[in-house]
Amino acid sequence: MHSTLASRSREFLQGFTSPLRVLGLLLENPKLLGLFILPMAITLVVVSSVIYGVLIGLWSTFQSLFQGILGAYSNFGSGLLSVLAGALLLYFSALGLGLLIQLFASPFNDILAEKTEIACGECPPATTLGRLIHVFLIDLRKTGFTLFLTLTLFVVGLIPVIGLLSIPGLALVQAFTFLSYPLSRRTVGLWGSISWIRSNFFRSLGFGLITLLLFSIPVINLFALPISVIAGTLVFLKK
Repeated sequence: MHSTLASRSREFLQGFTSPLRVLGLLLENPKLLGLFILPMAITLVVVSSVIYGVLIGLWSTFQSLFQGILGAYSNFGSGLLSVLAGALLLYFSALGLGLLIQLFASPFNDILAEKTEIACGECPPATTLGRLIHVFLIDLRKTGFTLFLTLTLFVVGLIPVIGLLSIPGLALVQAFTFLSYPLSRRTVGLWGSISWIRSNFFRSLGFGLITLLLFSIPVINLFALPISVIAGTLVFLKK
């Protein structure tokens, strides 16, 4: 009993601390660091001016609104709400930028996962046209599956008390998403991937929880995607 509990705890911690191992791997492999930074750099260059313009427009709108509502009461209240509005705008813009980075980075993710395997001394399967088509069809099914689960868990999360159960569920969906890069490359399908996660449940749960946390923190969420791609590969390789 004690050995089983210790083993499960160790596996959970291996998954939960996987982002820390990413940092060491990046420092040892400068080429991997380039792939890590490139999607974020592209996103920042392309969308920074757009976001700046949107923020300026929203700030003016919020400021006018609050001054109109509270102008008759006090300048202090108007100023306080303006500060709160500014904080909210920064928060949601950081989340929005994180989503944009995910969009721009998607073509790089599989390359990043494959290069991570090579950096770890593994030899990924050879890429052929037939394999690419097969992997694409596998990923298509997995994407539909994760979207369905995410929406279902979101609805469950709205239910008081029972909604807490959605947190480990969402964590496992996150783990499924990022473990799919090395699994799909080996043409492991939907049910095979679910079976892998079930066989490595505590490692997957720990990895999914830390990934969920990283994506929920503004600023840090800008780096969450490439970290999770590399960390998911390390969890798969059990490094």
